[in-house]
Amino acid sequence: MLPIVLILFFIFLGFFFYKFLYKRSSIDDIRLLSAKNRQMQPHLRAILNRKVSFYRRLNAYQKQKFESDVMVFLEFTDIKGKNGMEVTDEDRMLIASGAVIPVFGFKSWRYLHLQEVILYPGNIPFGSDANGRSMEAVGLVGGGYLQGKMLLSKPALHHGFSDEDDKKNVIIHEFLHLLDKQDGTIDGVPKVLMEHPYIFPWMEMAREEMLKIDKGENNDIRKYGATNRSEFFAVIGEYFFEKPYEFKQNNPKLYKVLSKFFNQRPAG
Repeated sequence: MLPIVLILFFIFLGFFFYKFLYKRSSIDDIRLLSAKNRQMQPHLRAILNRKVSFYRRLNAYQKQKFESDVMVFLEFTDIKGKNGMEVTDEDRMLIASGAVIPVFGFKSWRYLHLQEVILYPGNIPFGSDANGRSMEAVGLVGGGYLQGKMLLSKPALHHGFSDEDDKKNVIIHEFLHLLDKQDGTIDGVPKVLMEHPYIFPWMEMAREEMLKIDKGENNDIRKYGATNRSEFFAVIGEYFFEKPYEFKQNNPKLYKVLSKFFNQRPAG
């Protein structure tokens, strides 16, 4: 008798979780459809035109897709200020743009490891180094206490879109780390973007390019890219999107590879 009771219990439990997950999925589908079809307000579109050069380079159809992708991201991602700091529409538009730019070449995309972005008024403290000196960052993602979160410096966020000559954009950089993490690990090998036969050639190419940076044989890519493979991927990725023509001219092989990864050719 007991085994039958247990079987019935587990059947009921399985049915309950199925209904719960199905209902949640249906609600998410409704939210997704609503966000996709929501018209962007003119003042938000004006922010994109004024601040986001990637958006300005798009044709009318592509701009419509970009706006739709931005609205979807904002629908599913909570953005708040540290200790109640005000978050402006411009903050939201820049954060969402940084999320959309790396995955714009795909029909649809959801960042699996992000639920909220926390904006800081300055740099972000994150412990001490071996000498006991406090350490700070302008952007952080990862595991542990960072699971599902991105911590971001507001001044660095705005600097990334105002200075397009430094080949740096912190929000794109951090979203490239999340894109890398889509397969479960931030390791500079974004398996979701590449077919299996390309994994080891990419790892070898990254190793060779990092060695060139470290030896000073490639001063075009900033030194931080030689830290490790995950930072190499994020550094060349932000350069690829911020100054695509210069990146293509100076690093044609890397440009070709990233164009395939991202399904985008921003410099043709």
